[in-house]
Amino acid sequence: MSSIVKQSSIGLIANYLGILLGFINVMIIMPYVLLPEQIGLINLIFSVIAVVYPVLDLSALHIMNRYFTHVQDKQEIFNFSFVLAIIGALLFLLLFVLFHPIFDFYYQKNSPVILPYYWWIYIVSIFLSLATLIEYFGIIHGRYHVTVFFKEVVIRIGIFILLGAYALHLFTFETYIYLHYMMYVVIGFLILLYLKYSQLFVFKFKLPAFNRQQKINISKFGFLTILSGLASVIAIRIDMIMLGSMDGLKGVGIYTIALFMATIIEIPKRVILPSSAPIIRVFVKNNEMDKVFQIHYKTILNLMIVSGFIFVILISNVKSIYEVMPNGHFYVSGTSVVVFLGLSKIIEMLAGSNDEIILASKYYIFNLLYIIILMGLAVGFNFIFIPKYGLLGAALATLICTSIIVVIKFIVFKRFFNYNVFDVQILKVILFYLILGLFLFFIPEIIHPIFSILVKSFLGSVAVFVFLKKTQISKDLLALVNENINRFHLPQWLKL
Repeated sequence: MSSIVKQSSIGLIANYLGILLGFINVMIIMPYVLLPEQIGLINLIFSVIAVVYPVLDLSALHIMNRYFTHVQDKQEIFNFSFVLAIIGALLFLLLFVLFHPIFDFYYQKNSPVILPYYWWIYIVSIFLSLATLIEYFGIIHGRYHVTVFFKEVVIRIGIFILLGAYALHLFTFETYIYLHYMMYVVIGFLILLYLKYSQLFVFKFKLPAFNRQQKINISKFGFLTILSGLASVIAIRIDMIMLGSMDGLKGVGIYTIALFMATIIEIPKRVILPSSAPIIRVFVKNNEMDKVFQIHYKTILNLMIVSGFIFVILISNVKSIYEVMPNGHFYVSGTSVVVFLGLSKIIEMLAGSNDEIILASKYYIFNLLYIIILMGLAVGFNFIFIPKYGLLGAALATLICTSIIVVIKFIVFKRFFNYNVFDVQILKVILFYLILGLFLFFIPEIIHPIFSILVKSFLGSVAVFVFLKKTQISKDLLALVNENINRFHLPQWLKL
């Protein structure tokens, strides 16, 4: 777990620096220089891209992640995955031709401005799938902290510059959209240059010599993960996609701002799980399940501590945040959306490393079943709730679907591994944040929204500091905090 913590600590810093830049971009500059409909268009385009690019590579990414331990030269498995991704891009060309009229019909009524970007979605999806392959090639080499720096920090600096240039009227909004998505291509190229400079990537085209049984296993795994990947991204993005068709781009823009705030809660998950996944695969392969369960338990505990703190601070300050953001009156209707989406993120934390463990085990087919169930629930609940409740309906659908699927994951994990991760410690964390959240939420706004945010954040931070110091509830988290206090020569009384 210590190697995961070290990678995660650097990745966490990069992620939160990226979040800070993202906050400036999404919560300050975009509402100031763009209309809600324009923000909605940008994110509706990305939602469609997010459905396409994870499956366009024919599961090349998942194959590389699962089978890199089966080859001696990791470059060979990357080459194999790259070829598979190119084949997938060619096959999807035919699908894009066939689905063009359906796309036009679906968005013609409420969001017709997305229609000219149909083929741009295809092009960006290809480059983004290849960039993601390069990113994960760095991760399996133990360079997660580097890839996340490019992916979370550098790209947001680039978008910040583009927004500034657009605000100065250096180009049109249409040009901004093209440049915005070109940033993802640039980031993939920069990561490739880093890996090449570090001698982790070499330009040699040699494919792995898989035997017949391995090829059968890879084909079976690849087919199942294509289905699960498609179902997964549909389940995750269906709210935005259906909002664009049913509620229009203004609704998507308001939902985007609310979703960004809720997404901050899951940043620790984005850091810990990718860095722990390769280690979990090695332990599962060696049948060291005790170590796997230990990682799983610590993942849930630490995610609940860190993400719970973010959730409490966010929800207690959400009204004040809308008051201080530029043109916040356009977006304040998303307040309840933030609460529901935030709760769904917290519930996701309770699943811990469940997906990574199942995917690495012989039971990986259950990940497909989870996702198919989630996709069906998401489509059904969004179809019911969006026409009735609009933005709030989409958020409510997400919360219900997340809760159901996490419960199913608990049951399946207990059935196959006979391991229960929940204990008194995790319940203590949940109860503590429930009490703290209620206390902070009902503190009235003081003098000014910014001052109110500072006061509530300070009180919440002090309460969490005392809770962690008194309970010593997570040795790994405490060791990480204390290590950084020493590293940056901070006052010793801050130690937990």
